[in-house]
Amino acid sequence: MAGAPSPTATNVKQGVVELLGLADRVSALSRLIEENMSAVDEALGTVGVLKAMPARAAATTGANGSAEDAMDELIGENQQLHEVLDLIMIKHRSQISDLRTSAARASSEVERALFEERGLNASLRDENVRLREKILEMVTVMRSAAGDDDREEAERDTVEKSLRNENAELRKLLAISDDDLAGEFQMDERES
Repeated sequence: MAGAPSPTATNVKQGVVELLGLADRVSALSRLIEENMSAVDEALGTVGVLKAMPARAAATTGANGSAEDAMDELIGENQQLHEVLDLIMIKHRSQISDLRTSAARASSEVERALFEERGLNASLRDENVRLREKILEMVTVMRSAAGDDDREEAERDTVEKSLRNENAELRKLLAISDDDLAGEFQMDERES
């Protein structure tokens, strides 16, 4: 089990990958916003130019109807540009809100997975300590048993040696006794 990543480690890795993806999306949106802001600035510059155009057009055309038409056209274009700008800003706010929500969700999932991983590590650490204590206890028992076996073997050797010596003595006595018995038996036979 030591070689395979735990499920919480996989969740943490997935969370980090999601956060990196979100960071890339935020960067892309930031670039898009900068581009859109540049476009808005250009549009506002164009609007300023367009606002100045009716005054110039009126000065060049005089007080006829074509200047009013040009002014109405510029006002309509100005309104369209403002509507486009409003749509861009609404989309931007929506995307930023979605990104913040996704980032918060991913962050909370990563924190939860990290918390679970820490809990698992703590329980494994406790299990490791418990197993080490058990192993030390078993080693102590085995050493004690080995010492007892050595003592018992030494006692057996001592008893065996003592019994061998006693048997040797008894054999000697038996040999002497057999010799005495054989001698008595021969004497009995002679007498009979």
